[in-house]
Amino acid sequence: IALLGLGKHAESEAAARRAVEITPRHVECWVNLGDVLQAQRRFDDAIAAYQRGLDLNPGRPELRNNIGTAHKRKRELETAWRRLQDAQYRGV
Repeated sequence: IALLGLGKHAESEAAARRAVEITPRHVECWVNLGDVLQAQRRFDDAIAAYQRGLDLNPGRPELRNNIGTAHKRKRELETAWRRLQDAQYRGV
């Protein structure tokens, strides 16, 4: 993620992908990958990464928020609205 802040998207993605390879059951690794992909405007891939994290830990409503935000950025407003409402209902 630090690399992402420096504009090093490819390096940041490579590091995030390596992290999920090493620790695929660590939710934060999936969140980081989703953040990197969303920064690259690869929204479908970001949604998939966030969903993987959510599958591992359904008690993380911020992941629902991240998914909703990615849908919003894709201009899928109805889906975004549902996801963001769900995140708010669950405590984000």
